[in-house]
Amino acid sequence: MTTYGFCIVDNPCDFRDVNVHAPPDTPLANARQFRYQEFYEPHGNPLEDKCFLFNVFYPLSSEVSTAEERVFSPGLLDALALTRVITRESQNIEVTEDRTYANMRHSGSRVVLNALCQGSVELAFRIIKIKRGGYLEGRPQNDKQKNAQIYRQSEWSVYMTGLIVCEWAIARAKLHSPDVLESLLKKYIFYIPRLPVRERLEEIIRGSGSILEQRGELFLGSDVVELIPSPNMKKVVAGFIKEISSFIDEAIDPSDRGLPSDTLTYSIFLLVCAGANEAKKNAPNHPETHSEALAGLLSKRLEEYISQLMGWYPVGNLQATFGDIDEELESEIRSIYSAIREAKLKRPHPFTSLEEVIGPSNEWLSEIKLRWAVCVVQEEEVTVMKEPLEMVSGEISDGHVQMVTESYFYLPQLPAGC
Repeated sequence: MTTYGFCIVDNPCDFRDVNVHAPPDTPLANARQFRYQEFYEPHGNPLEDKCFLFNVFYPLSSEVSTAEERVFSPGLLDALALTRVITRESQNIEVTEDRTYANMRHSGSRVVLNALCQGSVELAFRIIKIKRGGYLEGRPQNDKQKNAQIYRQSEWSVYMTGLIVCEWAIARAKLHSPDVLESLLKKYIFYIPRLPVRERLEEIIRGSGSILEQRGELFLGSDVVELIPSPNMKKVVAGFIKEISSFIDEAIDPSDRGLPSDTLTYSIFLLVCAGANEAKKNAPNHPETHSEALAGLLSKRLEEYISQLMGWYPVGNLQATFGDIDEELESEIRSIYSAIREAKLKRPHPFTSLEEVIGPSNEWLSEIKLRWAVCVVQEEEVTVMKEPLEMVSGEISDGHVQMVTESYFYLPQLPAGC
């Protein structure tokens, strides 16, 4: 293949071996090393990492698989997932002779989402590299150049269809209404210029379903308040977050902060929800609690997730969970908490509205709980590349390409039957 001697136009059996880099001492590197030492080294065999990306016409991909599994080999999906696992998920890594993976039965859809987000990054880089090489539009001057162009065009098609499959699954996770999905799918597949490939890709996406069984698990910025079931409480919490964020921005210039605004929004939202969850548990002992308003603050889905987070990350055991917090982050959290205390003195109304429902803010918005919320959000949020399809389809300069990312609040759907 290095001399393009086996290039075939529209080869249905075409695929690419995607090498997923594993930096030393990462979960992926450690798992690979353990697998090698356990199953391969004793027999003098090299470790085989089968990370393949398939052509949409590939005849050996299962007709009953999901869209993602039609184009990504199991080994590739596993490797992509392990590049982003967090500490609690790494405890569910399983290693066999044939496979190294994070057990999704215990880790949930977040592992799959991160695999697809990492897949978008890997494929976008490869597409940019191909376009910079000038192989796609040039006019071949000899057979070798012609074969090189066939090879690169095929490679571009394999990478681009893989990127669309990733982005389609991620888009479903970000969308909370099915109304726009149809127009979004048409937009995505039209990034593929050739009609046969486009039709085949659409057939796979429509007919195979997604490895992410449920949509609507990612929320961006202030959209998190849409998770609150009561319109009145939604308005109260949105106003509280807006006022507090505004006061913090006045006290600490956002451009000088290490914590992005969205991460801060998610942290405040998490504190409100955790406070409501605690107040709901204590409601039988406090008849004065506004039980109806509390019920309007927490859906069953939110309540389940908050309880999970409290179990995974005990508030009183931050050191054991997260280790030593970075000095700059620690200083920033103290500054933010000081700004919040000042906000309560100068603009008490947003606090009062919530305190009437979930109790005194010094209990659910203390400095230690703010530290807890920030650490949890940083650990659990999902980083998504912004508009990679548009980026790789535009003009690619020879200089540095800036890949813009956004951090989303992740909230899993309840299991079926709950």
